[in-house]
Amino acid sequence: ASSASSSGYYTGPRGGCYTYTSSGRKRYVDHSYCN
Repeated sequence: ASSASSSGYYTGPRGGCYTYTSSGRKRYVDHSYCN
């Protein structure tokens, strides 16, 4: 597991919550990360 900062999560146009991996890929995560 990687240590993600609280500022690294974004809300998508359709309400999805995602972050970017170390390789630059978009990865969707649980909505609790985008509170």
